[in-house]
Amino acid sequence: MPTPDSRPKYIAGNHNGEFEGKSCEERPSLRTFFGSNGIVQSKTKFVICVGITLALGFVFALAFLVALLFTTSKILPFLELSVPRDAIHMAQQRSSSFKSGTSLRCGKSAAEARAADCVFDLMSAAWLPLEYFDSELNAEFMELGPWDFYMSNSTEWDLRNTPEQERFQLPTVEAIGDSAELLWTSRRFHIMHCIFGWKMMHRAIEKSWKIEGALATYHHTEHCSTTLANTSVPLDAIMTRVEISFPTC
Repeated sequence: MPTPDSRPKYIAGNHNGEFEGKSCEERPSLRTFFGSNGIVQSKTKFVICVGITLALGFVFALAFLVALLFTTSKILPFLELSVPRDAIHMAQQRSSSFKSGTSLRCGKSAAEARAADCVFDLMSAAWLPLEYFDSELNAEFMELGPWDFYMSNSTEWDLRNTPEQERFQLPTVEAIGDSAELLWTSRRFHIMHCIFGWKMMHRAIEKSWKIEGALATYHHTEHCSTTLANTSVPLDAIMTRVEISFPTC
């Protein structure tokens, strides 16, 4: 019969039924281990999905922007052509600095003009401030002369039909500039005066120069257009009336 000392000896367990001792330490359960691992994997998948979504969104946005720019570049020329030319011209006129002024800087006579250091421009038939005078263009057109001017009380339509004793030719450019009378000159001068004025305007636009008030008006352009369109008058007809002017600036 076994003695009390020969009975198996048991180590007391804790309240969970697990044994206490060095050989039976508490370990995490498999459920806890795999559960935490699943959470980590879920977070990783979420981050990857968000990144892919953002990348795809960026690619689609970039593609849309490129398509929009391409389409706009194709449409704009047609839109520009659809804008009425009159509207474009009106906008250009509103922004133009070439407007008729009100200042009579050269006075009202040749004496006042000289006192104000103005210059007589035969091709403009006007006294102009020095900064309004295109000396290079003036010299070019003066070489196309001679430009003859006359004084006369004739009632003829063409001064060529007037006897020489009834007409007086002014001898010099200075004499023409000093005249306060109504003068006569050829149809050819009238046409070249118009061409000169248009060239002067174009050069002034290119170089940001100033131009005198009469030339800046549309009335002058309309008048010159009518003159050039009328081809029924001989170029040598002395029928153009000229009054030396002192235009506004």
